[in-house]
Amino acid sequence: NDLKEMNVKEEEDLTGKERFYAVSMLTFSIMNRCIDLANEIISACKFGIPHSYRDLFEYLYRENVIDKDVRDKMVTLVYYRNLIAHEYHEIDEKEILTLVKVIGVSEIFLEQVRDFIKAGNKNSNNEK
Repeated sequence: NDLKEMNVKEEEDLTGKERFYAVSMLTFSIMNRCIDLANEIISACKFGIPHSYRDLFEYLYRENVIDKDVRDKMVTLVYYRNLIAHEYHEIDEKEILTLVKVIGVSEIFLEQVRDFIKAGNKNSNNEK
């Protein structure tokens, strides 16, 4: 994907405004897609009405869609996503690098959601 092609390994890889903004927006976009998917699953399975983006991943964990480690890392990603969205002027290379290092959990998140769907939602605590 585009983010992997950027090959960001250290803060120095984020020097230059274009690169910094590109990586920031790529990670922001990935997080928003995960949030959208989490919303879709929660809505389709009638898991409740989350009140925050963090709640989305708590609900999915509670319903056995994702494991605890993925939940915790997705909640961390939500924190950084919100920084980009609401306090962009304060975010720095170190924080974006942390985000880049954690964003890989989005692939595990997708795998666990895919497994849940393939299982026909049988893993859920909210079985019908």
